[in-house]
Amino acid sequence: MTNVSNPVAQLLNTGNLVVRDADADDGISYAWQGFDYPTDTMLAGMKVGVDFVTGLNRTLTAWTSDSDPSPSPYYYMIEVRGDPEMVLCEQSKKVWRSGPWNGLRFSGIPATLTFTGFNFSFINNEQEITYSFNTISSVLSKLTVNQSGALQRSLWVEDIGMWNVIWYVPMDQCDDMRGRPCGSFAACNPNNSPICDCIQGFTPKSPSKWLYREDTDGCVRKTKLDCKNGTDGFHVISNTKLADTSNASVYKNLSLVECKTKCLSDCSCTAYAPADVRSVASGCIIWTSELTDIRVFTNDSYEQDLYVRLAAIDLGQSSTASGKSSKWVTPFVIILVLTVLILACIGYLMWKRRKRRQSRAMQESNNSFHDRSNQGLSSWNDQLELSQKNDLELLLFDFGTIVSATENFSADNKLGQGGFGPVYKAWNSWKEGNSLQIVDESIGDTLTQGQYLTDGKTLISSGGNFALGFFSPTNSKSRYVGIWYNTISVQTVVWVANREKPILTGNGTLTISGNGSLIISDDNSTIYWSTPGVSAGSPIAQLLDTGNFVVREEWNSATEIYEWQSFDYPTDALLPGMKLGGI
Repeated sequence: MTNVSNPVAQLLNTGNLVVRDADADDGISYAWQGFDYPTDTMLAGMKVGVDFVTGLNRTLTAWTSDSDPSPSPYYYMIEVRGDPEMVLCEQSKKVWRSGPWNGLRFSGIPATLTFTGFNFSFINNEQEITYSFNTISSVLSKLTVNQSGALQRSLWVEDIGMWNVIWYVPMDQCDDMRGRPCGSFAACNPNNSPICDCIQGFTPKSPSKWLYREDTDGCVRKTKLDCKNGTDGFHVISNTKLADTSNASVYKNLSLVECKTKCLSDCSCTAYAPADVRSVASGCIIWTSELTDIRVFTNDSYEQDLYVRLAAIDLGQSSTASGKSSKWVTPFVIILVLTVLILACIGYLMWKRRKRRQSRAMQESNNSFHDRSNQGLSSWNDQLELSQKNDLELLLFDFGTIVSATENFSADNKLGQGGFGPVYKAWNSWKEGNSLQIVDESIGDTLTQGQYLTDGKTLISSGGNFALGFFSPTNSKSRYVGIWYNTISVQTVVWVANREKPILTGNGTLTISGNGSLIISDDNSTIYWSTPGVSAGSPIAQLLDTGNFVVREEWNSATEIYEWQSFDYPTDALLPGMKLGGI
């Protein structure tokens, strides 16, 4: 502390507590001041940042709680590496960054344009790198890091006697850096869905993850740069928060043209941008590593551009070429597209020819089989008549039904093997009164008349996307018929039939009646849920790959004309292709 002969402590009207010499009241020279040691709040006239002369690094640090002002892990400071910018951190992790100062504002805070009565200042020289703000006398404002880790700007509203928050961060997914929302070489726009998109000339590093919004792996180049031959150019991303500048290089005295030339002369340069956008863009920021935390804004007057280096073949209309000819690109692309189309047509014709041959061979095989099977059909019918005359209490099936049910007695459909042949397992189930167990668990995607979907069995859509069957919610023994995703390990139910009347005791069964009504019942034939009958002559129920459970005519599989569909009766989930609302 500077020695003073007559020290006094004074609270100024700015909120600054100072120690000064009582005999020297120039309003500037202080032996000590509270503004050099902020807590969680920044007031007008206070500076946040580094003073290289005194060694002070002024940061805002949140309270632990409303009743505990001790420091929490959240703090707000200036990142001095590369092109300096403001950062909000949780311990050592960045939560949010402002983007570098571009002469008018921080590139990542477009809201600054809407603030009236404010004057923002950013100083970057050999003595200090600091940020501060001032307001007109009638405006009372503060910037605070709260205990939840949010940075808030508030105005005091006298009429209602409270602080009004006019701006805060993180505001959305694009703001929060902790989850790396888009990864490298991708831009984030919260107004889009999905919010992340690869920069032109780049493609997702992990396409399967990207499809499911797991885009933290970012993007990679489609085409390697051609630094040796100098054919590279630049794609312009407008109205952007510049990529993380902590590892960027800044050249204040270069023009934008000189900045472009410098980037092209460095094979490791990935992008460049103007450091100052006032009037004529000037200054130069150059990135030589991955570009991360890029955000695109919708305000066209924002005037912050980022020039991303691309190979000539990846350049588009919004790009700038390096100056060397790239006329070969267009004819090359045309030839490539035509070649692919020709090969695709040839492949399709070959596939069709092969399918026709297979179809002919299968038809000949079926005809041969039926010729052989018909020889024993008359004796089979004689046995049926004899059974009916003797009033046997056994359910008899015609030979054609058995052929159809077993797919020509395919080994894949054999129920079991015992001393008396393949029917051993079915005979045991029949004697024990469990005749429904004879039904194959792999019903497929369709339920026909006479089939039973019992508890423990499922319908699986043709592509394997969805399953339909009986289930119980977590911590419940109630049984429901529902549809869930079949391809993920965690059962995620998207539709429930009998949601208002679960099966509490006994075994449930789902059937389709002769009039096309779907019925859920139990062992005592108690009905828990049903759908209205339909006018179809031969109705079947089918689980589609969209997750839609439909009742349709058996012969009419080519059209999307359904007598009944679960998509018309959604529960808590909206699937692709499903509609909400009335007609």
